Order: sequence, then structure tokens, then C-alpha cells
Amino acid sequence: MLSKTPVNNHILTKSFSENGTTYEQNSYKKLLKGYSYLISGKTNKTAVDIFLDMTKENYHGLYITRAYTEIMKSKFFSSRNIHVSLLNNEKITGADTISTLNALPIRIKEFSGRHANTVILLERIDYLIMSFSFEEFIKCLYKITSIISKHKSILLVHLNPLLVDSRQGAILEEELRPVLNPEFDSIEIDDTLHHILLFVLENNQHYSTVSFKKISKAFSIDKATTAKRVKSLENNGLLVVKKVGREKTVRISEKGVDLFKKIHSA
Repeated sequence: MLSKTPVNNHILTKSFSENGTTYEQNSYKKLLKGYSYLISGKTNKTAVDIFLDMTKENYHGLYITRAYTEIMKSKFFSSRNIHVSLLNNEKITGADTISTLNALPIRIKEFSGRHANTVILLERIDYLIMSFSFEEFIKCLYKITSIISKHKSILLVHLNPLLVDSRQGAILEEELRPVLNPEFDSIEIDDTLHHILLFVLENNQHYSTVSFKKISKAFSIDKATTAKRVKSLENNGLLVVKKVGREKTVRISEKGVDLFKKIHSA
């Protein structure tokens, strides 16, 4: 099992909150140089908006992606501060292509060392995970965050939470603490799910392990219903499920804590 990155590696992460239902311009100013950030969401809109705003304010941007659409080209070609690298297992004529996992930190190190103010947006990490393995990707990510810290750059990593399992999501959150995404406003949970989320939160705060069996007993529901409701919360990134021996346990994710705070501060 992969271990948490040791403190003496000086890999710094930071989270920040947004106000309102859409990405608030100038929120990027809360991002600190040398820090790495995770932006979760079904689309890359928030990540791209932050990235573009930063490149308009004297930042040199490196956009690393799998698919470079015509819409993206129209946005990016208007800026001389943005360089695009494509993730592909084969070299593409006329494009800066990253075809191996080892080439990724090398490209980021080269770009960060060339400019004083740099922001790197890395997306489609699902492609890298499937092409290599999660273990190999996370080792590569450790190298990248070290480079970001050393060169005082800023790293934005976009993740579609539906494309990774709970273990992978938890490991990513250890290395890249999440940025609160405005997609919270599209998450709706009914009273039953809200009570389960609160139950897990309260138990976690008292360092108490929460198993599926414990949830079933607390809410007088059967095993199948418990699994269905926990899965719904997990799919929204609000709970993290972990298997310990034959037993499944759950803990509230940072996204779940942030959402709970948002609900109760309204």
C-alpha cells in the first residue's frame, strides 16, 4: 500500500473556498506558489477558468491534456502565455506530445525552470492511470509535486471523481488537497442520505470506525439498502469506502465535510 508523502519532502498543498454558484473571478489569487491543487468535477470548466484567469495575470501556463478541441484552440491561441502538451502514446506531427509517463515530470520541470511565474493544468489523469497503472502514476505525481514546490510553480490537477475508485481518490487527496468546486451547488441529497452523512461525520470526529453494519443497525435498514445509499454518497465524492479484511468501512471525505458546512451555513 502506498504511504502518505512524508512531511520532510516539503510538498505543500492548499485548499480554498469559492463563494456563490459559479467560479468567482480573482479567486485564483488565493492560490499560493509552490502548492499543488486538486479540482474535482465532471467537467473541466472550473479548472480551465482558473487556469485562463491566471495566464491573463502574468503567469505562463502549461496545459497538459488528452484532447485539444477546436473550442480550446480558440481560447488558448489568443494568449502567448499558454503552451499546450498532448498526452498520447504516439508522437503527433506538429504538436508537443508527451508519450511516456517519465516524460511528464521532465516536461513540467523544463517549463517551470524556464519562466518565473508558471501554472500547470494537468487533466485526463484517467488516461495516464489506464495507460500505465495507478501506482506508477502516483509515483510520477510525487515527482511532479516536488518539482512544483522547488520551482514555486502552481499545479492544478483536474479529476472526474467518477473515473477513480475510493482508494485512488483518497490517495490523491493525500497528495493534492481539493479545491472546493462550484459543482457542490448541483449536488442534492435527500434527508436520508443527509442523516447518514451526519452519522459518519459525528463518528469520525470521535475517531470511531463506521462500518456498513453499523450504518444498517443505526438506521434499521438492510444490507442492500445500506450499500445503495453509501454508494450514492460515494459517487458524489462525499464518502470514502475502504475494505478492512472482510468488512467495509466508510469515512467522510473532505468534500463531504465542506458540503456539510455549506449546507449548515446557508
